[in-house]
Amino acid sequence: MGKSRQTGNLVSQNLISVDIVNDVIQIGTGVTVYGGSAGIVSATSFYGSGANLTSLSASNISSGTLAIARGGTNSTATPTNGGVAYGTGSAFAFTSAGTSGQVLTSNGSAAPTWQPAAVSGIGIRTEGSIVGTGITLIDFRGPGVSTITTPVAGIATVNITGGGGAAGGSTSSDGTDFNTGITTTVYYSPGVAATSYPLTGIGISFPSTTNIKYLVESIHVSNSVANDMYITTEIDYNGGAIIPLTNRILVPYQGALEILEESIVTNPSDKIRFLAYTGIGTTAGTRANALDCFITYSTKTGTDYIGTGATITQTIAGVGYAQTVFTSTTYPSIINTIVLTNYSNVVDVDASVFMRRGGTVQQGYFVYNLTVPQNSSVQILPKAKRLNATDTIAVNASQANVLSVNIAGKYIV
Repeated sequence: MGKSRQTGNLVSQNLISVDIVNDVIQIGTGVTVYGGSAGIVSATSFYGSGANLTSLSASNISSGTLAIARGGTNSTATPTNGGVAYGTGSAFAFTSAGTSGQVLTSNGSAAPTWQPAAVSGIGIRTEGSIVGTGITLIDFRGPGVSTITTPVAGIATVNITGGGGAAGGSTSSDGTDFNTGITTTVYYSPGVAATSYPLTGIGISFPSTTNIKYLVESIHVSNSVANDMYITTEIDYNGGAIIPLTNRILVPYQGALEILEESIVTNPSDKIRFLAYTGIGTTAGTRANALDCFITYSTKTGTDYIGTGATITQTIAGVGYAQTVFTSTTYPSIINTIVLTNYSNVVDVDASVFMRRGGTVQQGYFVYNLTVPQNSSVQILPKAKRLNATDTIAVNASQANVLSVNIAGKYIV
């Protein structure tokens, strides 16, 4: 240690050595003071308030974790480029980086996360083109159109399809709606066939795809021969019940007929059958290539559309008596179409149609003892009706096995 001079034993025999050449003082084995330009004091520990220690550099801290109370983060987390610092309760942490346009959303005491910005108000779309944004997006479209482009994440979409009431999109009678949601028109000309039920002339057999319904907008029939003709139509519901829709209705010479006043609904594997007659009597024959039938429909995804029918065998009138033809199962429903068809060639029939609340309590009649003439069909609902869940529609007839009922609507789910 250069030239040194030992000063002698101090308390506990600690020694103080002074290097007068290098300006170093050694106190025992724990403290060294370097004089001159170095100005360094080295010791195994320091004691005191440290109030007079100045010009200390934090860059000299090379290890350990600095507590929050000392201005640190109490963690070793590395800041994320574009992330945000947050507290865990004991330390600081950092979120991941969000994407452009997102906002930071609180999750209570858990770590916050990035979410799409929630815009207040109502946005507007016209035929799919956004003209204003908002938390709720209303899309104004033509009748029967329910398919839209996927909206921005986090924005709810409400479709307003218009027209047609509950069955979801029949067009107005003046044709001004130009319903571009219609998917298919099928042509069929009935041939010569047996007149017994079921009719063998299948105009259309709908696909068996599950979770698909078919909104039949129009059944148009025209006469292409030089004498009056008559048309009979039937619907096979779910490949089971065969329900008359018309029976020998006149299609006059040089004339045409639209069978549907309101849309009907068919199900997977349903069929619509046709037969062309030369008259209405029991001896009337069938004729081929005399009537042209056009079935126009739109395809709907989902099982909430209602298409059903029945033939009425109940003839006992009075409260508590009637044949139930439809039950609004599980959900409320909107009924848009109730068609009564007298498929007798010889007798008129009186029909009563009413609703039962909860399936038991009669709530009055939609029609009471309405006379449906032979070979006639009547659509009794000029406007849609709403049923609560478990409500039913029931029908009485003055004659058994001459009246059929076809019902179309949509569940409110």
